[in-house]
Amino acid sequence: MTTMTRRQLFDLVWSKPMRDAAAEAGISDVGLKKVCVRHRVPIPPQGYWNKVHAGRAPHKAIFREVNEPTLNRVEIRGSGYNLPPEVKKVLIDAKVREKQPDKRIDVALTAPPILPAAVRLAASLKKGKTDEKGLAFAADPKLFLVRVAPEHIDRTVSIVEALLVAAADRGFVAITGAEHLTMVVEGESIVLSLKETTKRVPHVRTQEELDRAERRERASYLKNWDLYRRLYQPEPQWDYLATGQLFLEIEGQEYLSVRTRWSDTKTRKLENLLNDVLAGLVAYSAARKERKAEHERRERNWKRREQRAARAKARAELEKARVDFLERRLIAFEEAGRLNRFLGRLISASPGPERPPRFQAFVHWAEQRAQQLKHHCSAEGLQEGLAENSLFGPRPRPPADDGFEED
Repeated sequence: MTTMTRRQLFDLVWSKPMRDAAAEAGISDVGLKKVCVRHRVPIPPQGYWNKVHAGRAPHKAIFREVNEPTLNRVEIRGSGYNLPPEVKKVLIDAKVREKQPDKRIDVALTAPPILPAAVRLAASLKKGKTDEKGLAFAADPKLFLVRVAPEHIDRTVSIVEALLVAAADRGFVAITGAEHLTMVVEGESIVLSLKETTKRVPHVRTQEELDRAERRERASYLKNWDLYRRLYQPEPQWDYLATGQLFLEIEGQEYLSVRTRWSDTKTRKLENLLNDVLAGLVAYSAARKERKAEHERRERNWKRREQRAARAKARAELEKARVDFLERRLIAFEEAGRLNRFLGRLISASPGPERPPRFQAFVHWAEQRAQQLKHHCSAEGLQEGLAENSLFGPRPRPPADDGFEED
């Protein structure tokens, strides 16, 4: 994030062309214009810098202070302001490389395609196959994903050919994908598409549709309902007009805070943005790798927390089992003591020869019970109980720490 005052923003946009000022601020020229409007900072009119470069002295706006303190603090957040440091470094290095003179990509718009992939693409697009918007497209795992108006096929193929050649020069590999040609950039598979924007307008009936409607009305007048039904055909509600504005984008892109779309603008055509596209692909690949690494780190953290929770649960269950083991011995000890006292009182109160048989049987059973409880609480009985389980066995050694720290 870049922070500045209104005065600094004014000086920035009036010191260099808007595109260069926006690049310095880390956003697009459209985004910088919106920031200026939001903070009431005037911007140079169209043609201002052409006059400056021609040696003329065009009128420059006067900076005026405002009374609202919130407008004086300008915060500019570029598309990569929240990128991880590793991804941001990759993006900066890729942009520096793409600005080298020997890396400049020139698109030969008037030359026929030479690259086999571009030749096949041109042949497929010119077969006349169009979608519901009237855009030519090629559906083939070996072909670049394209949807453009038929009159812009040649320009599209030239851009695709230049892009593929430059990508191969940088070590990127174009392979057959599941549905479309796939670019492998730094080990990551990316599907690029080149499309044309369309404008939706209310549908205008064709002459064929007008004739059909007239015939249907006549059939209705003649009460020829069979012909009336056969002449029915649904008409579209909208027509789509090609605008000539092309754009490249990453298909099925993830939100990674990196640029994934490059389009024609009023000042720059798509063929002049191919170096930015390749730099963006490298950054996207790095961001995707970082996202995967982050996911793996979170997965390891989650498993580690699960293991810790399982160990804590096992320790709690073990402690409960030990307490239960001890509690049973204590209960037996108390019961044995009470039983011995009870038996002593019974025997002293009732002489032996006068005891009834049932009384004798009860006393005999109670004496055996007392002996069992006494044995249960003795050292020998305790050892026998411990031998039947591992409640007090040697504790297993904890696993070695892998050195991984949780988020």
